[in-house]
Order: sequence, then structure tokens, then C-alpha cells
Amino acid sequence: MKIPSLTSKYQRQQGFTLVEVLVALGIFAVLASGYLIVAADTARGLSRLQEKTLAQWVAEDAFTRARTYESSSNNRFKSQSVEFAGIEWQLKFKTEKTDVSSMNRVTVSVAMANDTDNSIASLEAYFSDGTFVPDTRGVNAVR
Repeated sequence: MKIPSLTSKYQRQQGFTLVEVLVALGIFAVLASGYLIVAADTARGLSRLQEKTLAQWVAEDAFTRARTYESSSNNRFKSQSVEFAGIEWQLKFKTEKTDVSSMNRVTVSVAMANDTDNSIASLEAYFSDGTFVPDTRGVNAVR
């Protein structure tokens, strides 16, 4: 029986070569960096979505307060700062007359208090001045 020599020229290779390992690591690095970029973009998108949702709620809340609790106040549409969900928000109102003399178009823009130039959300609503005046057709209309 012949015993094979350990130093034989035709010894069977086992494992990976250094080049194969480096190629595999390179492929892994490219894939991992792509995954990290996608994960970071997703996190930024979720943060932005949360800001927009909260800003929309702040705008809706401002109009709700204007319709109910502060309906008699002349200052119900003045710019103000409010806190909601632990964040300070800046509200800016813009009031415009409409073709209907008793109706006003009110737009509220909501921004974070530390960045008031960049509005995150805006909402538009129509408000009556609350007086009743008969119209030309003989039907009472809100004015």
C-alpha cells in the first residue's frame, strides 16, 4: 500500500483562495451599503410622514377651535404658536373674501416653530361671519 506524500504536487486543494474570499467580501460590502442606504431613506421618509401627519392634525385642530370655542372672537385667525405632541408649531392664517359676501376663505399654514419659513401642511376652510341677511330671492342666508 502506497501512502500519499503530504508534499505531493498533486495534493487536493481545500477551502477558498484569498482572491475568492476578497471577491465575496466585496460583493457583501456593496450589498450591505445598498441596504443601509435604503434603510436610512426609509427612516427619513417615516420621520417626514410623521411630521406631515402631526401638522395636518394641528391645522384641523386650529379650525375646530375657531369654529367652536373662539367663534365670537375677532382674533380667531391670527398667527399663533401651539404645542402638540411635544413639538412647538407655528400657525399662520390667511383670510380672503369670496364671491359670497358673507363667506371668507381661510387658509392655515403649519410649520415647526424652529423653521417657520417651510410650511409642512396647509388647510383651507370657509367661514361665515355669522350674520343673517335676507337674500334677493327672499330666503334667509347666512352672512
